[in-house]
Amino acid sequence: MGWCASRRVRPGEPGGQWEASWPGFTFVFVLAPTPNDYLDKPARELDLEARLRMARRREVVDPGEARGIRTLLSELRPRIDAGRARCFLHNDVHDMNILCTADDELLALIDWGDAGWGDPVIDFAPIPIEAMEYVLAGYGREAPALQEDHYRAKMVWDNLGVLLVDPIDGMPVDIPIEAMRRFLEPESRAGGGT
Repeated sequence: MGWCASRRVRPGEPGGQWEASWPGFTFVFVLAPTPNDYLDKPARELDLEARLRMARRREVVDPGEARGIRTLLSELRPRIDAGRARCFLHNDVHDMNILCTADDELLALIDWGDAGWGDPVIDFAPIPIEAMEYVLAGYGREAPALQEDHYRAKMVWDNLGVLLVDPIDGMPVDIPIEAMRRFLEPESRAGGGT
């Protein structure tokens, strides 16, 4: 879940101080320059074909499913580099890093060791595709400017990347191709603009 908004609070200082907001919260980060360029550089995995080949070798994706994934990858590839939105990302969003109350109120997002600047869509990668519409509803209210061209295609691409990473030999990977195609339908109807 990319940050909804960010702005430089003290632009004259090296590294500067940045303010970022998450629905209901405002955070201030002091970014000091480091000789080793400390912040990560979240980036999209571009070679999903290699991950798919590994999944086939380990027999976790059957040949028919692999053909469907390969077809989907070829359809998505021209759209994954569209847009240039950048924001501050957590880059490791998953259930163990989200602290909530018993009433499901967000308390904190922890473990910022992988944080950096990048495409806001990258933070959505580990979210199951079936839950994406719910996430987008809230995200669209909070950060409509970050919903650039082809964000749905990028979300599916990144989700495939997560599902295909480090498959365990012989343990089938559930790749919800049909759910991914349904998720892409609004983008297709809009002529590829969402």
